[in-house]
Parts: sequence; structure tokens; C-alpha cells
Amino acid sequence: MTDTKWRIGKSFAKYSKQASASLDPSRKSLVIGGRAAGAVSEDDARLIAERIEGASFDGESLVIGAASDSEEMLSAILALAAALLRDEGRIHRWRGELVDVQMPEGGPRIAVLERSAFRLLGLLTVAVHMNGVTPDGRIWTSQRSDTKDINPGKWDNLAAGMVAAGETPLDAMKREAAEEAGLAPEDYELVPETVFLTSRPTESGWMLERAYCYTARLRDGVTPHNVDGEVQAAELLDADAMAELIARDKVTSEASLAALHWLAAKTGKTLPEGFYQAFV
Repeated sequence: MTDTKWRIGKSFAKYSKQASASLDPSRKSLVIGGRAAGAVSEDDARLIAERIEGASFDGESLVIGAASDSEEMLSAILALAAALLRDEGRIHRWRGELVDVQMPEGGPRIAVLERSAFRLLGLLTVAVHMNGVTPDGRIWTSQRSDTKDINPGKWDNLAAGMVAAGETPLDAMKREAAEEAGLAPEDYELVPETVFLTSRPTESGWMLERAYCYTARLRDGVTPHNVDGEVQAAELLDADAMAELIARDKVTSEASLAALHWLAAKTGKTLPEGFYQAFV
């Protein structure tokens, strides 16, 4: 148990530091409807301003629309910007999924936008993660399909994903549980666990994401099974084995942070305050 607590502490220090990066100063402010919402590369800012009506760039801020514009108008301008980025080869995989555009601190949506444009524009996304645990205290981990664009073949939480436009985190968690783990609501008791914020560079831009983490207490005899083809394997591990898997860098960054919160509570490991926030 001493080794497990040490691994939990060391992994938390590593992944919480990665998730708390300072914004790249070369990125320019993205202002949508009169409010600072994201951060974009200068090249993309100039491209959008030159080609999209309703967008302008003054060298410091890419401005989309005006404060008086409706959600529909802002969404329309952003849709044109996303399509331009796709056509210019800046977006490599168009998802065809809409996500709510919010301020970095959250709050009501101001527009909707194609999911694949969010990292390029440094906009906030909201995600959900499920720690699926059994009555005997073990935890399920799922291996991402080798065909996934991001982190193929890495291990993940039992279910996880992005909150779609118009969804609440709870709605999204139940949907992901059904799609990725084949779980019906009666298969588990869902308990809100914690929330954390990730801010870090990615290959496609800048990731700003608020993660809502849940513990799913699975009913006795329930065995998860993937439905959507995004998971290629699943394993049931005790706390020691899960902590070791994370320490070996076999688990995605955000899934590691979600699992580490549960592991710390399970093993009695005290983690530094400030990173994990209360679920609201």
C-alpha cells in the first residue's frame, strides 16, 4: 500500500502540472460577441479575419461578431470560420458534432460550434469521466480503439467523452455509459465525485476543458461491454494495479486525473488542495 500511495502522489504531481500550463503568449485573444472566450494562433486569426465576414483582427484580438449579435448570428460566423479552417487543412477530422461555446469560466452558451474547431480556437469544452467500480472495490479501465485519432490504444476511464450542445454533464455521462460501456441506468448508482480544469497545449492547438468526474457503483454481476466501437478492451483492476498502470504512462492524462482522485480516496492518500474542485 505504501508503494501505491507513492505512485498516486507522484502521478498526481506529474499530471496536475501538465494540466495547469500557462497560456502560450504567442496566441491571440478570441473575442466572441464582445467577450473574451478563447485563444488562437496569429496565422489562424489573420486567415479568419481576411476571409470571413463578421470577423476582424487588430494584431492582438480576433473579434467574432458584436456584443449585440444573437446566438444564431455568432454561431453562423463561427460555422464559416470552422469550415474555412477545415478547407485550409487546419482541421484534419471533421466530427459533425456541435458543442456549446461558453466563456472560460463557464456559464450559459453564447453560440454553438463544430467540435473539431475548439482546440484550434482555444475554447472551453466540458467533458465527463466515469470511474466504474465494483462492489468488491475494484475499478474498470477501458482501452481506446487503435483507430482513435487521439491517444489510440491508451487506457481510459470506463466511459468518458465530451458534453454535446444542449446536454448537461449528467446527460452526457449517462449517454457515454450506454455507448462505451453498454450500461443502462439501472446497472449502476451514479455519484458525483469532483471537477477539475485542464489548460495545456495539444497537437491541434490549446486544450481548455472542465472535467466532471463521477463514480458509478456497478450492481453486482454487471459486466460492461462496448457498443460504439471506440473501445477495444476492458480490464478490472484493484487499486494497486490501476495506480501502477497510470504510473507507467499507459492511461490518458485526463483519465489518469479522474482515476487518481478515486484512488486517493480509496487508499487514504492525501493530495495537495486546489486542483480538484467541489462538484457543482
